[in-house]
Amino acid sequence: MNSFLENQRQIRIAIIAVAIIFTIGVAGFMIFEKFSLLDSIWLTVITLATIGYGDIVAHSPAGRIFTILLILFGLGAVAYGLQATAGFFLSPAVRDLRQRRRTQRHIDKLKNHFIICGAGKLVDETVKTLLESANADSHARHYFLNLFHTRESLLDIVVIVTPDPTFAVHLRENNLLVVEGDPTDDDVLKRAGVNHAQAMMVMLDDDTESLLTVLTARNLNPELDITAAALDEQLAAKMIRVGANGVIAHYDSAARFLNNATLRPAVSEFFSTILFTHNSAITTIPLDLAEDSPWIGQYLSNLELYQHFEAGVIGIRQSDGNYLYAPDEKSLLHENEVLITVVPVQNVAQLRAACRAPGAPQPRLSNWQRLPLQLKPHLLPDHIYSLEDSEKIVTEMSQHFIICGTGRVARNAVNQLDPSRPFVIISDDELYSDELIERGFRVIQGQPSQDSILRKAGVERALAIMVALDDDATSVLTVLNCRGFSKRLLITATAQTETMIPKLRRAGADRVITHFQVAAQFTLLATTRPAVSDFLQYVVYNYHAQIETTELYMQDDSPWIGSTIADLDLTRFKAGVIGVRKADGHYHYAPTSQFILKQNDVLIVVTPMMYADELRTLAHGSITRRPTSLRTGHLKDR
Repeated sequence: MNSFLENQRQIRIAIIAVAIIFTIGVAGFMIFEKFSLLDSIWLTVITLATIGYGDIVAHSPAGRIFTILLILFGLGAVAYGLQATAGFFLSPAVRDLRQRRRTQRHIDKLKNHFIICGAGKLVDETVKTLLESANADSHARHYFLNLFHTRESLLDIVVIVTPDPTFAVHLRENNLLVVEGDPTDDDVLKRAGVNHAQAMMVMLDDDTESLLTVLTARNLNPELDITAAALDEQLAAKMIRVGANGVIAHYDSAARFLNNATLRPAVSEFFSTILFTHNSAITTIPLDLAEDSPWIGQYLSNLELYQHFEAGVIGIRQSDGNYLYAPDEKSLLHENEVLITVVPVQNVAQLRAACRAPGAPQPRLSNWQRLPLQLKPHLLPDHIYSLEDSEKIVTEMSQHFIICGTGRVARNAVNQLDPSRPFVIISDDELYSDELIERGFRVIQGQPSQDSILRKAGVERALAIMVALDDDATSVLTVLNCRGFSKRLLITATAQTETMIPKLRRAGADRVITHFQVAAQFTLLATTRPAVSDFLQYVVYNYHAQIETTELYMQDDSPWIGSTIADLDLTRFKAGVIGVRKADGHYHYAPTSQFILKQNDVLIVVTPMMYADELRTLAHGSITRRPTSLRTGHLKDR
């Protein structure tokens, strides 16, 4: 900016100097050569321009001396001005100004685009995903182009509004459409095309600013689908009240993801494969049954989705907003329902076209408000274990789960757990340990990186451990020690920075995340595929609806091996199979009722919570029996 102002100053000086010299030149020729005003102007111009036509020249000695001086001083002033002008137009500030104007013209033409408001790590992660898709191989690009319903580049339909000038420069260098300014300002959002956008992601570092941005955007566009990311879980409901369609809480999302990856790794991997892996061969999309859809009034089996598109329906959002999971072939389809469909990436466009009437336009994203998930309330425990009691009881436990950490991610994870289940919490915070004891958890007091503390927690006999520590060095040491104790132990971990992810994996962790990564993934999912996001939240672990997704292992002596899904008669438990992890680690989504179960298959089953234990008993032979290891072959090879 300083060079920009300096160039402006130089141009002003050059203009003044040239004007003075030009005036002196005209006056001098009129005095020394007695030329007319027009001839004097003409001779001054061609002299300063070094053209020299020769039709009018100075004849007197005084006139010639004056001409020499005019050339010397005039050319210097002109050269100075040209240099200043060139520097001005080639300066980064002017280039940036031209780029902003081109960007604004592009944005003014956009319709049904996406807006991201914010700066910082969360936006970084989201932008990184978009850039990876734009620069990825054709398979990954195909995935995202179908995801965003466009044939253009993703960089042409996503507008980022940021108040951070440095971040704005970084984004422009990556060819992204950027509007620099305060996203709580009406004019700034209008410049981003909020009146014509279909969805907005609000990812600011300050929840109050996010709240104001949501309110501003909702007033400008009542039809806009708004997803906000919140640092404070308590503000989620307030953001909904002021107009957000959905709110993603950073730490709560990371905690839910980690709980699922630790307690139900097959379920976690199944949903990650069909939702978040952009280089996967399959994806999950919503299919809206608009009033003119040819599918309305047909049975699901009549569509023959797998035969024509290799697609399968794992859920249906009904017209009243409720979800039907794992619908059977006899499900009758109705107007305004949304089919949650898993399909190969290359078949997405054809499947969407088949769902709509010929010539019907692509429907906009459905606009409705999603209430935040309710956490399991802290009920009075059946039994309270002192630290001494916990150490004694843990010595008798096996195939249990260990959670390490006292930070926000760890606390959010523990808040979702039932203390009557086989959980052991390692805490180095005495006050937090006392709170956990009052809630009925088994607590081991101490540093989780110490061998003696891990032994007290029974790490050699545990099925899985979650390492959610706020210090990366302690996390690496804890993971190393855990892997040294057990090769079959499933280890999930959090990293504070992205650079720590490969280090924790090398130390022995099976799954490593940063909470910003998870929040970015879930925010992007909730913005681009809200019906799919809602289905995920509804079925994975929903205390309010009393629904969960569990995994059932077909171990060596499972009585279900050799049976078809129809033979299991899961409808008596109001349960349904949405996927199967086969022995080779690959997933079969939306299996038919005639799918035959084989040894080492894992069923991904959605069921009311009240039947989950009974299903595990039937599938495993005992409620307490679990697989010898939750690690799959491809995890062990990492």
